[in-house]
Amino acid sequence: MSDKEFKLCYYDGTFFWFSQRDPKEIFGDDWNDRPHECNAGEPYSEFGPFKKIAVDGVELRAASYGYENSPFSAQDINEMNIPWVTSSPYADVKFGLLAGTTYEECIKIFLLAGAEVYIKMEVV
Repeated sequence: MSDKEFKLCYYDGTFFWFSQRDPKEIFGDDWNDRPHECNAGEPYSEFGPFKKIAVDGVELRAASYGYENSPFSAQDINEMNIPWVTSSPYADVKFGLLAGTTYEECIKIFLLAGAEVYIKMEVV
């Protein structure tokens, strides 16, 4: 199974979640509720397996950035081409990570931006 097959489907503020399913087909508890940062739970296990990474050393701005309560649900982000995160406007390497960005592409972007990438290993 290639890492290229795993696509970004969720960001919980710590981990970036990747699944082999189309992000528009993945759901979790309260994924249709706004704001996503106060309501959305992890993706349901039936949409896995999942790969997860965390990053450090780069400033990230989540979809909720600039809002007291974001007007987006997790479902909105996965369907509407709203980035799960963007880089700071002051960063040397600017990016926006949309749902569907591959696992491999995300790692490459983070490394180019100078981040440290931590892979969450889980027993399956």
